[in-house]
Amino acid sequence: QLSLAVSGGDRWTLNAMAKKRGYRPFNLKRLKLTEARDDEGELSNMFHFYRDNVRYVGDITGVDTFTSAKRTLLEMRAGDCDDGLIAIGTMLGHNGFGAVARCIAQKGVRDESGKPVIAHIYPVALMPKIRPEGGVALDATLPNGDIGTEVAADRIIDYRLF
Repeated sequence: QLSLAVSGGDRWTLNAMAKKRGYRPFNLKRLKLTEARDDEGELSNMFHFYRDNVRYVGDITGVDTFTSAKRTLLEMRAGDCDDGLIAIGTMLGHNGFGAVARCIAQKGVRDESGKPVIAHIYPVALMPKIRPEGGVALDATLPNGDIGTEVAADRIIDYRLF
């Protein structure tokens, strides 16, 4: 059981805390205890916590919405790529990781005039000691994806880092 220390020294399991606050229980099956400074283990836990508990849903046609990490992770348990960026990015920041957003334009995704469109975004955790060449992609929208999995390079027309 994953437990949390809360004010007053009490310890609560994560699901007991969720129940107390009126939220559904979390799927915690893939989370593993990690050693201190096990950055890849922590990234894996954050990524799988999101993947196992938040369902991917696209925006309403023609309307791009942005949702807070609290609303995505606790209340709705659903979101699209930008909601994943916000929620996973928030978890990364709270756990001491630097991050950037990678925006990509993919083959076959174009606007009405036929121009390529940057239409996908996901977080990249910065880990200069382990991966100085560019970080670890955390794209939770890819089917069967894991940490480090990204859209295939031959499908990407353009990208930007923010």
